[in-house]
Amino acid sequence: MSFTAPLALYILLAVYFFFSLALSFIQVITLGSLEGRRAAKAVGHGRQPSMTAIIPCRNEADAISACIDSILAQSYDDLEVVVVDGWSEDGTWEKLQAYGSRIRAVREGERPAGWTGKNWGAYTGYLQARGEYLLFTDADMVFGDGVIGRAVETLRGEGCDMLSLGPSIRMATFWERAVLPLFAQFVLLLFQPQLMNRDIAGWSMANGQFMLMPRGAYEKAGTHSAISSIIVEDIALAGAFRAAGMKVRFYWAGSSLETRMYSSLGEISRGMVRDIQGGLGKGYGFYIFDLAYLAVSFLSPLAMMAYAWQVQQALLIAVAVISLILVMLRMLTFQIGTGSPAIYVLIYPVPAAAYMCMVAAAFWRAIRGMGVEWKGREYGMPPPG
Repeated sequence: MSFTAPLALYILLAVYFFFSLALSFIQVITLGSLEGRRAAKAVGHGRQPSMTAIIPCRNEADAISACIDSILAQSYDDLEVVVVDGWSEDGTWEKLQAYGSRIRAVREGERPAGWTGKNWGAYTGYLQARGEYLLFTDADMVFGDGVIGRAVETLRGEGCDMLSLGPSIRMATFWERAVLPLFAQFVLLLFQPQLMNRDIAGWSMANGQFMLMPRGAYEKAGTHSAISSIIVEDIALAGAFRAAGMKVRFYWAGSSLETRMYSSLGEISRGMVRDIQGGLGKGYGFYIFDLAYLAVSFLSPLAMMAYAWQVQQALLIAVAVISLILVMLRMLTFQIGTGSPAIYVLIYPVPAAAYMCMVAAAFWRAIRGMGVEWKGREYGMPPPG
């Protein structure tokens, strides 16, 4: 039997979908968790080092109290909280004042030219910090009891210079449950943290929601001043650590950390467009590649199925069905991993198409020379990603 062109193409795509599923599954099972690494690597180091948790924030009145309360409740011997407010307009500053001397609340000074708001806020917090260790975190994080102490144990036991953790994501709306597992999948597949965890080549990744490090390591990497203009600052800071010859680790924190990143499709779209445009900048070819990758990886099985059904060839239909199942299993891996209902895998083309629209929106902004917009501020276009 000789292969027709469509059949050969379908089989090639089915093989690709199989290996994509395998890569996704291996990625999830080899990444590791905070508790697993702590159990394997924790060693005695005497007293706990003094710690400063630094929270740069702007317009976070709805989330900031839960974050601060959960940090203050930590069973950690010497822990201070520094919150840097970026001149919020929603009552955030007033909520900070209610904590009195339990935290150190400061407002940003005049932001130097070329600095992003978050980088300037983080750097301002560092200048205020007294701790031997620094923890940079976001205002929408909620910390489980003892997680900071366990993170310090893991960092010391691993002998690394930065420990970043991925939280569980609380999802309450349809779009959160549909889109955020796809976003998590792309982050892991793009940055390959398990390679960084094995110190392979120059792979680097961190999550700005939880980045723990000794003060000396942070200063050796150049602080946030070394990445002052970069929008996706967590990846850049991890890269600065790696470039300075230091070790970075990224693990899942499970239920020890929780966040609700976005609460509506509009918030998701603005956040994703910011990250995509901030990461790719004027690298127009990367946008095109991303769109093509999304189309091939997630939407092509549907086109395969439609064509196979139209020509009524049993073998083509079988290959198309297998390809579709493989893609759905890949999606299921991340639906389960992020705590989103498994049933959402049945409508995976919807979040895939939504994500493509967000990539296209970021591309359109880049083509028009529009800056990256976030939290009511606009920054100039970054260089190509």
